Amino acid sequence: MLLEGPSALLEEIAAALRNPRWGVWLGRKCCIPASPLLAAVSPNRGDAWRELLRRAGRSSTETEEQFDRVIEASATDSGADMIEDHPVGFGKPIGERHAPRWIRRVPRSSIVNPKS
Repeated sequence: MLLEGPSALLEEIAAALRNPRWGVWLGRKCCIPASPLLAAVSPNRGDAWRELLRRAGRSSTETEEQFDRVIEASATDSGADMIEDHPVGFGKPIGERHAPRWIRRVPRSSIVNPKS
């Protein structure tokens, strides 16, 4: 996953991923990540993308358009979907724990290799 945003926020996230306060599980305690959660921190999106590809054993020539993606969107964007997964409070009744967030699913390009 590529994250973009203010550098101070990204550094705070990176520090938490380098040294998590609690154990990290992917759904259940038996599902621990197979690799470190933080692949790279880079001010350059291209460098971060190439590092993700390298860690996944992929070719560094692959582009983001060759993968399905989910991007942040606004409620007025064409094709936007609302998901209620933005945590706003714990200990509240179930319907009040999360706020809506808007995303747009972007399928991989039908062009297999756009550079050819």
